[in-house]
Parts: sequence; C-alpha cells; structure tokens
Amino acid sequence: MKKLKSILILFFIILTIMPVFGVLATDTGAVEGYIDNTSAEDLSNVKVTLLKNGIYKDHDYTDGNGYYFVEYPDFFFQPISVVLKCEKQGYRTKYVGTTIYPFQTTRKDATINFKRALIVGISDYKSEDVDDLDYCDEDATDWYNFLNSKGYDCKILGDGNTANYPRHDDIASEANYTQYLNDLISDAFSGDSIIFTTAGHGGGDGQGSSYLCAWDSGDPESEEEDGNVTDTELNAIFDNLRDGVKVFVFIEHCYSGGFGPDLMNSDNGDQIFCTTACMDNGTSFGLEYYENGLWTQYFLNISWIQEYGGNPGYSLETIFNYAHENYPDEFPVIFPDDEPQEFDGDENYSFYI
Repeated sequence: MKKLKSILILFFIILTIMPVFGVLATDTGAVEGYIDNTSAEDLSNVKVTLLKNGIYKDHDYTDGNGYYFVEYPDFFFQPISVVLKCEKQGYRTKYVGTTIYPFQTTRKDATINFKRALIVGISDYKSEDVDDLDYCDEDATDWYNFLNSKGYDCKILGDGNTANYPRHDDIASEANYTQYLNDLISDAFSGDSIIFTTAGHGGGDGQGSSYLCAWDSGDPESEEEDGNVTDTELNAIFDNLRDGVKVFVFIEHCYSGGFGPDLMNSDNGDQIFCTTACMDNGTSFGLEYYENGLWTQYFLNISWIQEYGGNPGYSLETIFNYAHENYPDEFPVIFPDDEPQEFDGDENYSFYI
C-alpha cells in the first residue's frame, strides 16, 4: 500500500511540474498550422478535420490568417499517425498526413489547389441587328448548378437579365470575356483546375477561323473592339497558362470547331481538354423540348448527370464518348458539320475535373 501511495504521489508531482517547463502544451496532443493557396494567399474558413484511421477526432476552421488548431481528444503515450482533411468551397479537398506526440503541438502547414469556373451564356444581345437566342442562359444555369455542387467557385457572365441566372457577375461583353479569362488563368498555378463554358452566337469563315459573339457583337462597347472574341485571341490568352494547370473548355457556339486546334497549339495545350458543339463550318442550336443547347443537353445533362450520376470520377473522355454516341443525328436539322468535336491535349492522359 505504501509503494502504491508513493507512485501516485510521484505521478502527481510529474503532472504538476511538467506544465511549468512547457512540456504539456495540450492535455494529450495537437496539430496547428496555416493553410494557403497556390498564390501563397492565406485562406480563412478552411475546415480542417483531424482523422485517425478515418475516424473523426476534432476539427477547426482557419482564421483570417489561415491558422488552425486541432486537438487529439484521446489520451496516449506513443507518437501516432493522423490525417488532416482540408476542405473549402472553390478548392480541392486535400488530405495531409502527419505525426502527433503526447503533450505536444505539432506544426503542419498545407497548400490547397483551387477549382474555378467561368460560365458564359448570352441569349439577348445588345444590338438589334443580332438575333436573340433561346436557352443560352439555361445552359449557363445548368453548368453553374452542376459545377457549384462539385465545389467549384463559379462566375457567370450573362446578358444583363439577372433574373434568368442563378448569379450574374457581369455583362458578357468582349472586354469582360477577355478580362475574366485573363484573371482566371493568371491566378492559376500547378495543380489548380479551370473550367470555361460558353454558349451564344458564333461565326467564322468555315475553314478554321472562328469567333465567339460577345454580348456587344455588332455594337461594341469600345471603338477598339468589334464585340467578338476570335480563336487567335483566345489562343493568346491561353498561351499564359502555367505548367500543371488543368483546363476544360466547353463551347456551344456555331463555327466553334475552329477553336479546338488553336487551343491545342497554345502553350501547354497538352493540359487542355476541349469539346465544341460542331465543326468549324457547323451550327449549334437549342431545342424547345430540352430548353437547352443540344450539345449542352447531351454532354452535361444526359451523359454526365443522368448516365454517370454527375460523378467527377469519370473522365471527360468517357463523358464525351457517351454523349457523342447518343447524339441525335437522326434529326433532319443535323448536318455533317454539326457533329460535336473533341480536342484532347494529351491522349495518353485522362482528364478529370
């Protein structure tokens, strides 16, 4: 009995004096650190969850400086391996392994990659000389709802009829088209993911030189512009793409096939997967039955969402193949040049969002 009492007294003394010497940083063990993005910007409101063998132990949200602190709630005496799950809307969820020690706080920082999308849909044009369209705003809405649900930070450029969009960040003028795309690409570093979808009028010479009609096509906002975005202009923007950035481009415009070769020939074109509604001399159109552009309906709604359950675990090549095989070529309005096209920057690599 005397020996047991001595042991208890000794244990009590150790527990009393250890905090004085700074050994007991926590009751058991903890992890702290900072979360930033690939632009080295501190990220607030990132949920950091501490997992042991996949079991939840604790979580915290980063503050304005990107700082978090999570404790391991169970008493232990030996170092243990844990995983930190870092998640935030607009960013890829990242899992980071680390080791924590009894009565100590381990430092573990992490960088997470963003997922951003620019979505354009123009149904009503500024100029009375340009025929208005149906369903391009519905195309933009469907892409937004889908990508937002997959954790993408989305911006929408529309025609000013804000009630027709789930959000409306700006008018889809030529200047805004190029500015928002330039911003999207200039902010992206290796591991980041970009998606650009666009629906509206298009034109070209039918031999590979194509352009997208911006909202101010035919009535440009500036004397230095024509209200259109050409394939060469888009190529010049994507020439600034950094190594390691993944890009998906979806174009629902007439003559849109002319954009594919330029994108593939841009710097780091092997990092781009592009699909267009038609060839460089074809047409894109919407159907009242679907209230969507036909290629948007088949690629996004029928193939990706219905057939593959909206699962981002399927490659873009897989989504394209199913949509292309089931595209309604029996319709009399479909001509050979209206066939959707695939431009795969790296055929040895499967693209995923």
